[in-house]
Amino acid sequence: MMVWFPAKERANVVSIYYLGVPLATIIAGPLSGLILDHLNGWLGLRGWQWLFIAEGLPAVIAGFIALRFLTENPQEAQWLTDEERKSYTNLLNRDQDRSGKHGPANFVASLRDRSVWLLSIAYIFIVMGLYGFGFWMPIIVQKFGGFSNTVVGFISAVPYLIGAFAMYFWAQHSDRTRERRWHFSIAALTLALGLALAVVPLHPVAFVGITLSAVGVLSAVPVFYTIPAAFLKGPAAAGGLALINATGNIGGFVGPILVGWVAQKTGNPASGLLVIAVAVLVAPAIILGLNRKKISEVD
Repeated sequence: MMVWFPAKERANVVSIYYLGVPLATIIAGPLSGLILDHLNGWLGLRGWQWLFIAEGLPAVIAGFIALRFLTENPQEAQWLTDEERKSYTNLLNRDQDRSGKHGPANFVASLRDRSVWLLSIAYIFIVMGLYGFGFWMPIIVQKFGGFSNTVVGFISAVPYLIGAFAMYFWAQHSDRTRERRWHFSIAALTLALGLALAVVPLHPVAFVGITLSAVGVLSAVPVFYTIPAAFLKGPAAAGGLALINATGNIGGFVGPILVGWVAQKTGNPASGLLVIAVAVLVAPAIILGLNRKKISEVD
């Protein structure tokens, strides 16, 4: 995605792409509850089996669509005219030349770049917050009362709906001001605050907490990806972003396990989120410590 759009538009573009996350949750949350409550036993299949079929099949179809229409770069896009491909390629080349002046130009060099590894570590903690919150939020909502799976799905969709609007406008503001470090850090701090409030036993406060968590994590991710894209180009961008994403997703493995382990020890699922909230604070500390000149986007 980063080779398709100039730096000044990246946060907004990534936020539009990332809208798929809250929109999927808004749709899948209530849908999952309906499937679990009403399709259990239909045609001899359990509710969870229908859930896998109904929500897995669209992803398979989307994979074939992506293979057909998504290209590596604008030069290969047959749905653009020759003139559009040429002007768009020139625009992106100029943008890449500017970003490459203060960053590694190849994948091997990106592996030696300290900033790439620091960003990888920062992303681990953001993904810990994302998955820890996402996996355990329905359980927290369920503790609000004896709700059915369907009702839990509808309630869980609300924070993501609010988060989707916040993410889009926060990314627009980041692009407009061309500022990334503080936009990311404020969003990450919002995530940490939300996770901390989610452990409060008062239901209204806990709901505010999970809503702030959704706003924070959804607003942080699009801005985060503009930071490595500001100084990586070409093969370094492809390899560096892949490294950051792959390393960062360790948090997706650690986060839910850590929440579950703390919940088992304390007897309270929400208490594990407090540990995650503290861990998330590492991410803005790393980002604010990066070389501001290196990750800046120069016109």
